[in-house]
Amino acid sequence: ILQQAKVPLVKQEKCITAYNQLNLKVTPQMFCAGYENGKVDACEGDSGGPLVCKVTDIKRNEEVWYLYGTISWGVGCARKGFYGVLANPKTMRSWIDSVAFKKKF
Repeated sequence: ILQQAKVPLVKQEKCITAYNQLNLKVTPQMFCAGYENGKVDACEGDSGGPLVCKVTDIKRNEEVWYLYGTISWGVGCARKGFYGVLANPKTMRSWIDSVAFKKKF
């Protein structure tokens, strides 16, 4: 069953600190989202799914959904003190373009 969750973005320093204690690295191409107390998070099978934000398109004067991140990894599911780790598609844009547009279909 397709589900959704509303989660806040987490400051990068807080994200890095949470995972440093397990010697897991959060790179500049990653960011975290979720609650410090856990309870709401992505889980196994959700990797590759989107984190979207509603933003106002000033040119069209309407709200649109914007892909902000792609679910990547985490420690367990909704564990206290740990957040969901996501890939930042903006930092991966050139790689995405090189793969997606390599062949003409």
